[in-house]
Amino acid sequence: MKQTSYNLGVLISGSAFVILALLFHTLIGDGLLQLPRDFSYSADILSLDNFYDEENAQYSGEELSITTFSYTTVAHTNEFRDIENIFDVRTLQGDTIFSVSRTYGIDAQTGAHVAGRGDKDRSGFLFAPRGVGKEEFIYWHINYDEPAEMRFVREDVLHGLPVHVFESHYTADQTNNLIHLPDVPEERGVNLDIYLRTWIEPVSGYLVKYQDETTAYYYDRQTGERMFPWNHFSNTYTPESVRTHVFNAKQLKQQILLVTDTLPKILIVFGFACVLYWLFMRIFRHHYRRACKVLLLFGTLLMLGFIGYGLFEKTQDVPTPHTRIGILEWVDNPEHQKNIEAFKQAVTDAGFIEGENVTYITPEPSHANQDRHRQSATELIRANVDLIYSLTTPGTLLVKELAETIPIVFSIVTYPVEAGIVASLGRSENNLVGTRNWVPLDEQLDIITELMPTIQKIGFVHRKGEPNSEIQLIEMQKEAAQRGIAIIPIQPITPDEIIPLLREAYASGIDSIYAACDTLIQAEQGEDQVIAFAKEHVLPDFACISSGVTKGSLAGLVADLEEIGKLAGGKAVQILAGIPPSALQTTTTLEPQLYINTKRAEELGIALSQQVLIDVDRLIE
Repeated sequence: MKQTSYNLGVLISGSAFVILALLFHTLIGDGLLQLPRDFSYSADILSLDNFYDEENAQYSGEELSITTFSYTTVAHTNEFRDIENIFDVRTLQGDTIFSVSRTYGIDAQTGAHVAGRGDKDRSGFLFAPRGVGKEEFIYWHINYDEPAEMRFVREDVLHGLPVHVFESHYTADQTNNLIHLPDVPEERGVNLDIYLRTWIEPVSGYLVKYQDETTAYYYDRQTGERMFPWNHFSNTYTPESVRTHVFNAKQLKQQILLVTDTLPKILIVFGFACVLYWLFMRIFRHHYRRACKVLLLFGTLLMLGFIGYGLFEKTQDVPTPHTRIGILEWVDNPEHQKNIEAFKQAVTDAGFIEGENVTYITPEPSHANQDRHRQSATELIRANVDLIYSLTTPGTLLVKELAETIPIVFSIVTYPVEAGIVASLGRSENNLVGTRNWVPLDEQLDIITELMPTIQKIGFVHRKGEPNSEIQLIEMQKEAAQRGIAIIPIQPITPDEIIPLLREAYASGIDSIYAACDTLIQAEQGEDQVIAFAKEHVLPDFACISSGVTKGSLAGLVADLEEIGKLAGGKAVQILAGIPPSALQTTTTLEPQLYINTKRAEELGIALSQQVLIDVDRLIE
């Protein structure tokens, strides 16, 4: 009788476990899965601003800014959370670019916006719906405060965490938040074209990272017509913040799965185990030992199943390999090395530490050998690098042919559009973007004529057929013709041809020399030969890069190769964060640098004017 009662109790207990498992989510799970009463969220943001210069009708160049991005619960009830959001962007000097605080009213259980709470009615979700698949949803990003219809793009893996990537292209008006700008809001408004992308952990709906690429335009308040840009900017998480939020998302995912999946399964297993025990006791009531053996076998198989399931789950959580960047050098040049070091420093500043989470693969310089350069590029492609950093025009043109899908950031390219590397400076329309070492030739001629007012015939030394300097020659001829100055092409192909062709040009009456921005001059001793010839014949010579002036040329108005390397590193960081190269702009430094060799000026009998001494950035003695 006691045994019958005991078995009946086991049966009832098993049934209770099964029923409890089925009701667990409703009875207990909802409370465990609420947004915490002290919920907070913050991220370090890598922000780049590129302000439009109205007076010169051009962008001023990308600048790093400091952004505060945070969510903090300021009030709560059993059902709701009131969350204050802050988005504050400042220059490195602390001046405000954009600053706003908003309040969201959120359903504590679902993360959805609640009408009647917060600073205004919103629909959609704090980040994304829990259990989001590939369906669209509404997200309000604090910077824009307009509903973004987020569309599924692809699946991705961040540091071993499977995520869904969503994106939206939409518009917003920020006039009310930018009243510190000139004539806003009296005459002008500001509206934006926004490209927003988010990485969401789908089980929890947790935001792991976001990035945006936006152009803000002034518009006429009366007509509504756009006038010109105010700012082209981008924001994305630093690598460290991505790692932090991947960890947070993994923890939240495990908590949700524990409540909604693991615990109910355990209860069901216990319930069925009790029922099976009751059945076994009924069937084998006269064979107790045999029943125990069957139960032991069943329990063992069940345990092995759970272990196998756990191992399978772990194999799905394989950390992604750290970032690999290939660096392709067309020539071996000390100035180019400075550019590369500045590029690496910008990448390091964004949290990519060499040896920890980034590796640089750097083949030997190609020394302007096309076959060798193709081989180096092919090696990087086979190594499946995440990004290629390419220097010079001929080197970049070659790697462009080979690497059609790998992002390429280039630098020390003077005419990327004219050379066919990118479609435009604003949008490449391919997998490349970079920085130029271009300096306006009218400004260079201003310096040349300031130092030597009587110049009439400039010998333009460049490699025949090299795209960069061929384009530069045409531009120089056009600008010089307006000043009554003749540009005489001196077009060697190899270093051995430089001196003979210079002699011919000197015999024809050139009174100065300009050494172009190409690889013959910069890396194959062409620069040294031009300087030596100019000194021998007492001719003023002008350089395209700073090393020329350092070695003995009279002067040069040049791009800062370190600065454009740093800018290129910033673009690489954005690309590694997920922004496609075609969404970025190819840029250069805003202000070129004036180098003057005072010893050479003295040898030529040139007295430097007070204005030149004011304008000069570096005097070489």
